[in-house]
Amino acid sequence: MMRVTVGCDGSQLTKCRDGRSMDHGSQAMSANPGDRRIELERLKARRKLLFKQFVENPSDFRMSLEIKKIDDQIAELIKRMEPRKGTER
Repeated sequence: MMRVTVGCDGSQLTKCRDGRSMDHGSQAMSANPGDRRIELERLKARRKLLFKQFVENPSDFRMSLEIKKIDDQIAELIKRMEPRKGTER
Protein backbone atom coordinates (compact mmCIF):
# COMPACT_ATOMS: atom_id res chain seq x y z
CA MET A 1 0.00 0.00 0.00
CA MET A 2 1.20 3.49 -0.77
CA ARG A 3 0.48 6.62 1.25
CA VAL A 4 0.42 10.09 -0.31
CA THR A 5 1.18 13.11 1.86
CA VAL A 6 0.53 16.64 0.59
CA GLY A 7 2.72 19.43 1.91
CA CYS A 8 1.63 23.02 2.53
CA ASP A 9 3.31 24.08 -0.74
CA GLY A 10 1.24 21.59 -2.73
CA SER A 11 4.04 19.05 -3.08
CA GLN A 12 3.22 15.38 -2.79
CA LEU A 13 5.34 12.65 -1.25
CA THR A 14 4.42 9.00 -1.74
CA LYS A 15 5.61 6.42 0.79
CA CYS A 16 5.82 2.90 -0.61
CA ARG A 17 5.59 -0.37 1.32
CA ASP A 18 9.31 -0.92 1.07
CA GLY A 19 10.05 2.47 2.64
CA ARG A 20 11.03 4.32 -0.53
CA SER A 21 9.73 7.85 -0.95
CA MET A 22 8.70 9.37 -4.24
CA ASP A 23 8.44 13.15 -4.49
CA HIS A 24 5.80 14.40 -6.92
CA GLY A 25 6.93 18.01 -6.68
CA SER A 26 4.88 21.12 -6.43
CA GLN A 27 1.49 21.05 -8.14
CA ALA A 28 1.42 24.81 -8.67
CA MET A 29 3.79 26.09 -11.33
CA SER A 30 5.05 29.61 -10.79
CA ALA A 31 4.63 32.33 -13.39
CA ASN A 32 8.17 33.59 -12.79
CA PRO A 33 10.51 32.32 -15.57
CA GLY A 34 13.42 32.02 -13.12
CA ASP A 35 11.32 29.85 -10.82
CA ARG A 36 10.27 27.71 -13.76
CA ARG A 37 13.90 27.12 -14.73
CA ILE A 38 14.73 26.11 -11.16
CA GLU A 39 11.70 23.78 -11.09
CA LEU A 40 12.76 22.30 -14.46
CA GLU A 41 16.26 21.56 -13.16
CA ARG A 42 14.79 20.02 -9.98
CA LEU A 43 12.51 17.75 -12.03
CA LYS A 44 15.36 16.72 -14.33
CA ALA A 45 17.56 15.85 -11.35
CA ARG A 46 14.76 13.83 -9.75
CA ARG A 47 14.12 11.98 -13.02
CA LYS A 48 17.83 11.19 -13.40
CA LEU A 49 17.96 9.72 -9.90
CA LEU A 50 14.82 7.62 -10.43
CA PHE A 51 16.09 6.38 -13.78
CA LYS A 52 19.35 5.18 -12.20
CA GLN A 53 17.29 3.25 -9.65
CA PHE A 54 15.00 1.91 -12.39
CA VAL A 55 17.99 0.59 -14.40
CA GLU A 56 18.97 -1.46 -11.36
CA ASN A 57 15.43 -2.85 -10.99
CA PRO A 58 13.64 -2.66 -14.38
CA SER A 59 10.72 -4.80 -13.20
CA ASP A 60 9.55 -2.03 -10.82
CA PHE A 61 6.63 -0.73 -12.86
CA ARG A 62 5.71 1.84 -10.19
CA MET A 63 9.05 3.52 -10.68
CA SER A 64 8.51 3.61 -14.44
CA LEU A 65 5.14 5.27 -13.86
CA GLU A 66 6.80 7.83 -11.58
CA ILE A 67 9.37 8.58 -14.29
CA LYS A 68 6.51 9.01 -16.78
CA LYS A 69 4.78 11.50 -14.45
CA ILE A 70 7.98 13.50 -14.15
CA ASP A 71 8.43 13.43 -17.94
CA ASP A 72 4.89 14.82 -18.29
CA GLN A 73 5.62 17.55 -15.73
CA ILE A 74 8.83 18.47 -17.57
CA ALA A 75 6.98 18.64 -20.91
CA GLU A 76 4.23 20.83 -19.40
CA LEU A 77 6.79 23.15 -17.82
CA ILE A 78 8.73 23.50 -21.09
CA LYS A 79 5.48 24.21 -22.91
CA ARG A 80 4.69 26.99 -20.42
CA MET A 81 8.17 28.44 -20.79
CA GLU A 82 7.93 28.78 -24.60
CA PRO A 83 6.74 32.14 -25.90
CA ARG A 84 3.21 32.05 -27.22
CA LYS A 85 2.86 32.39 -30.97
CA GLY A 86 0.52 35.05 -32.25
CA THR A 87 1.12 37.39 -29.32
CA GLU A 88 4.25 38.95 -30.84
CA ARG A 89 3.92 42.13 -32.92
